[in-house]
Amino acid sequence: MDESVLIAGQGGQGILFTGKVLAHAALRADKEVTFFPSYGAEMRGGTAHCTVIIADEPIGSPIAQIVRSLIIFNQPSLDRFVSRLHPEGLLVYDNSMIKVRSIPHTNAHGEPATEIALNEFNNKKVANMVLLGVFMRITKMFPSAIADDVFDSMQNLSPTVRSLNTKAFMRGFNATETMHPAKSTG
Repeated sequence: MDESVLIAGQGGQGILFTGKVLAHAALRADKEVTFFPSYGAEMRGGTAHCTVIIADEPIGSPIAQIVRSLIIFNQPSLDRFVSRLHPEGLLVYDNSMIKVRSIPHTNAHGEPATEIALNEFNNKKVANMVLLGVFMRITKMFPSAIADDVFDSMQNLSPTVRSLNTKAFMRGFNATETMHPAKSTG
């Protein structure tokens, strides 16, 4: 396995938390992992992002100029980072926040994560876990059962928050069975 994932959205959408959860899942699966967050002025309202690299062998650099996957939460992040996606890469995006008409040479999958988070969980902050679930289902990177293990390992989360995040993750993981890919041109 050699996977590089760039996760991006607006500061406050749980972008770094999403990266940490993915990194924890990789660690729990005995993979090599790096987590490279973006800190600074971007964190409040600007484009926040992080990169997670997962491999079977030791990782030489925590930075990837071209990534195999993007998980994108808003239009400014798509505009900023789509050029870093490998031509055969995977784009998972929140189609309640982004209207993608076409992405050349890209496997793009949209899910209305923010709508799901608001309508089903009454909390838009779990949209990040919905999209992470979608990503994990598409990539088949880890089994869904790892979600409970990962969230339980995050002792700084209250039981209520762990439960909510696990449910949102599973909602996204199961949503991909009926999800339709975005049209791509190439």
